[in-house]
Amino acid sequence: MRPGHAALLVVINLVWGLNFVAAKLAVIEIPAIFAAALRFMLILVLLMPFLKVRQEQVKHLFIVSLLMGVGHFGLFYLALAMAEDVSSMAIVVQTNVPIIALMAVVFLGEKLGWRQALGIATAFSGVMVLGFDPRVFNYIDAVIVAMIGTICYSTSIILIRAYRETLKDISPMTFQGWIALSSIPALMLISFLFESGQWTAISENIPWAAFGGIAFSAIGASLIGHGGMYYLLKFYPASQTAPYTLLSPVFAILSGILVFDETLTWRMVVGAILTLGGVAIIIFRMMRLGTAKELPKVRPS
Repeated sequence: MRPGHAALLVVINLVWGLNFVAAKLAVIEIPAIFAAALRFMLILVLLMPFLKVRQEQVKHLFIVSLLMGVGHFGLFYLALAMAEDVSSMAIVVQTNVPIIALMAVVFLGEKLGWRQALGIATAFSGVMVLGFDPRVFNYIDAVIVAMIGTICYSTSIILIRAYRETLKDISPMTFQGWIALSSIPALMLISFLFESGQWTAISENIPWAAFGGIAFSAIGASLIGHGGMYYLLKFYPASQTAPYTLLSPVFAILSGILVFDETLTWRMVVGAILTLGGVAIIIFRMMRLGTAKELPKVRPS
């Protein structure tokens, strides 16, 4: 890989890592589901030119986009609002890789080797260690919500694989645009049914940090991050870029410490090492098997 492209990959994962802090800044000031809807409103405005798809793609694309937008991103914002730090959320979200591997075995009939099984077990053991940390246990409900959101994300990726013949020519930008288009009405409805203070949050004492967090998530994580990765995938297979994605949770944890002065306990460190180690085993095994080309086009969070 050219040094410039390798540097771009590091920057992309830095942006994805910082996105956890950006989203946390948003939900501190703005109701979580409403903040997710605002993010998608901005994405939709920016990606209007990318929404055109074939008629036979609409149904499958709508199902996948709704599951990913409301099920994953909505719950991701809600979990961040409930959690006391971003570090634990950054670790939990990484379980999308082992969950996708398990779902592929159950629903797509893929084979599971002992190395992948080891990676899955290691990753989930890391989450277990994290969950029993006394500090994290105080907001274990946030961890559960984040896990449900990650399962929704993983399900959407399995559906993308199942619909691969129909959706194979859809770019990440088109996916992002359709996630926004499909999710905004549902997120707004959920917000106004179960949340309060939306107008007050965005009109009184205008929360510029929150708006900045939403803008960073929409423009940085969704457009620059995914746009940059899509550019790199024109030159390199996904198997070559996938290992770099292990940097994003590291950047998320470091940025949480720097911005929010978060404290890493030894259980959180051990949980992170086990989870990321398990994810690494799965990714490198996928590279050896040549299946890393099917890694998701749209990353979580």
